[in-house]
Amino acid sequence: MKKIQAWIIIVIVIALLIGSKFLFFAKKEDKTGPASKTKTSMPVAVNYYVVAPEELSNDIFTTGKIGALNQIEIISEVSGKVTAIYFKEGETVTKGSALIKLNDADLQAQLLKSKTQSKLSEQKLDRLKKLMAVNGISQEELDIQENELNAFKADQAFITAQLAKTNITAPFTGVIGLKNISEGSFVNSSTAIASLIQVTPLYVEFSVPEKYISLFKKGLSVKFSNDNVDGTKTYSATIYAIEPRIDETTKTMKARARYNGNMTF
Repeated sequence: MKKIQAWIIIVIVIALLIGSKFLFFAKKEDKTGPASKTKTSMPVAVNYYVVAPEELSNDIFTTGKIGALNQIEIISEVSGKVTAIYFKEGETVTKGSALIKLNDADLQAQLLKSKTQSKLSEQKLDRLKKLMAVNGISQEELDIQENELNAFKADQAFITAQLAKTNITAPFTGVIGLKNISEGSFVNSSTAIASLIQVTPLYVEFSVPEKYISLFKKGLSVKFSNDNVDGTKTYSATIYAIEPRIDETTKTMKARARYNGNMTF
């Protein structure tokens, strides 16, 4: 009888253990099993980007100015009366072409006189050389005559140089401006006859911050636009000169680029 009771107790304990096992794991599966599968199986919305290599443009924008490489006021080196004007206002003149002629009558007379004296002096020198060959004169007399001839030749060179200054020519090809004189006017070294501007090529001058020094060198191509013409149109120029020092006030470096095209201002 006691053995039967002991078996019954053991069977009841085992049944309780088995029941508690199924109850525990069933609850755990209800919490983690189906719910977890439902969550992981749902689609998730994400944002994505397709990465492709591109060239980085490190552009530097600055303001500057456009100017003529050569620009002068035409003046006379000598004083005199204008006898002829060979140019027309606003026209293009070539390098070396005649622009103004000044009265040179007095210089021509001086040159003629000097040439006559020089010829007489040269003839006298020839006679003295013949006398020197037979010891008819001293060496000192011959030297004096040679010096006289050289002086006349020097006078001729000076007068010729002054005559050249009465012919005013264009020092470079460009557009000549409005004339300020007329034929018959008297001009001197302070009289502005007209302006002469070389319209091509032009220079573009600009400044950039000091930190960009390493990026700039001669031969580098730059782009610029002119607001006075068409701010949307760009032109290409090439750097030909860079200021070797940094401006202490602005901490910038100045450079100039050459533009070989035509531009109407």
